[in-house]
Amino acid sequence: EMFTQRIERTVQWWQGWAKRAKYDGDHREAVLRSALTLKLLTYVPSGAVLAAATTSLPERIGGSLNWDYRYCWLRDASLTTRAMLELGYWSEAEDFMNWMLTATRLTQPELRVLYTVFGQKAPKERELDYLAGYRNSRPVRTGTGARDQLQLDVYGAVLDAAAQYAQHGGDFDHDMSKALIGFGNFVENHWDQPDDGIWEPRHQRMNHTNSRLLCWVALDRLVSLHEKGKIKGVPVERFSKAREAIRKQIEQRGWNSKLQSYVSILDGDHLDSSLLLLAWYGFEKPDSHRMQATYRAVAECLGTTNGLLFRHKDHEGTFAICSFWEAEYIALGGGALKQAKELF
Repeated sequence: EMFTQRIERTVQWWQGWAKRAKYDGDHREAVLRSALTLKLLTYVPSGAVLAAATTSLPERIGGSLNWDYRYCWLRDASLTTRAMLELGYWSEAEDFMNWMLTATRLTQPELRVLYTVFGQKAPKERELDYLAGYRNSRPVRTGTGARDQLQLDVYGAVLDAAAQYAQHGGDFDHDMSKALIGFGNFVENHWDQPDDGIWEPRHQRMNHTNSRLLCWVALDRLVSLHEKGKIKGVPVERFSKAREAIRKQIEQRGWNSKLQSYVSILDGDHLDSSLLLLAWYGFEKPDSHRMQATYRAVAECLGTTNGLLFRHKDHEGTFAICSFWEAEYIALGGGALKQAKELF
């Protein structure tokens, strides 16, 4: 009797949660399925959102890019928070903001790339050679080397989520405001340096265009949060000046006139799919000459026969998120809505 009641109660709870999704557009089923998955990846006692519940699932069977994703990456969790807000799941977004404040307390104004669900530093990366891995895809890893990386884009991701939170009616208390301004100060002082970037390659640090973009986003969102009266005490003049300097650098050194495209690394000649986010974050207009040219170059360079996109040239698998970025770029005005729907 007790077990059937528990199962019934569980089913009711999840159905009740799903019903609250404020979405009645196309593909509601798929959207809801995704929302449920994100909720299942949320550690309720703290509000942290895991990147995955698994370790060492291979990108390619027999390949070695098998990482441990059972941690909370601030970038990914910020994107999840945006999604939850869009769907009307207010308390999940609030829980994440509070968790972030607690988790980063010790390192503020500096942010780590990722944390455990308890807000601690992730364990060192180890290879478990006594395990064969999924369909013999070795090595099986636990912990992550990314814990020591510098990824300057996390500041923009977090501040963009905060701006979305405010836009949906959220308020920041004194501690939260102070922390967000602190992140801005860190960006102002550190934006112009090489980092490990969004795709976490394990060679030397580079000047990633995407990291610069997100540093621009960080300062841009703080300035606008101040202007909207959501945060007091933002050094607007300083942040605006740094924001302009970043814009200038991306426009001058992130653009390759020979390729007629923005490029992954300043002064470089490689492309990656995160360049599509220049429009998503509002740095470029979707229909601007540069953005349309970049989109053509990215689609040509990284597209596959089945309509998916690689994240960059030398990787094992396509990434679904990159195709969604593409659909979103087109929907924002980089193409026809019908085209975006087909791609989606």
